[in-house]
Amino acid sequence: MAKGKPLIFSKKPGSEVRRAAKVKAESAFKAGALPQKPPADLAGMPEARAAWRQLMRAHRALPGELFNELDRDYLIAFCLAVQARARALDLERAMSLKWAAGEVDISTLLSTRSELRQTIRLCSDLSKQLFATPKSRGGVTPSARQPTPEEVVDFELQQLNKILGDG
Repeated sequence: MAKGKPLIFSKKPGSEVRRAAKVKAESAFKAGALPQKPPADLAGMPEARAAWRQLMRAHRALPGELFNELDRDYLIAFCLAVQARARALDLERAMSLKWAAGEVDISTLLSTRSELRQTIRLCSDLSKQLFATPKSRGGVTPSARQPTPEEVVDFELQQLNKILGDG
């Protein structure tokens, strides 16, 4: 069974005894500190290495420990997903340019955008599991809402459908 949110994200009022018991239970699972430098598994992947460094900076800024050595493989998987997202964005940009030049057909462009949508969804799901979204941190209301990359892609697809429908 899941242990629930880490204590640093807990908003429940409670007795000090219960809070102390939770701190004790969390500290029993401390394995070791994560390295600040990106691991060798991420060699040659600039976006993944940047994601690792960003995660470690955010982790150091937290008042408690959210990750430890036991979470290393999961964090590497998140960084690899960020790298895949960057590659999918590059591929989508290249396909859009080729589409504008008339070098590719619509099915190639749509399959590229479908791949981009899947990688964006994967990154979003992993971010939620890392407590990196306001909702996963306990319902904190986000500031002004910006469109997600997935919404941007959907908007572009709608524009493309309008263009194709007019032609």
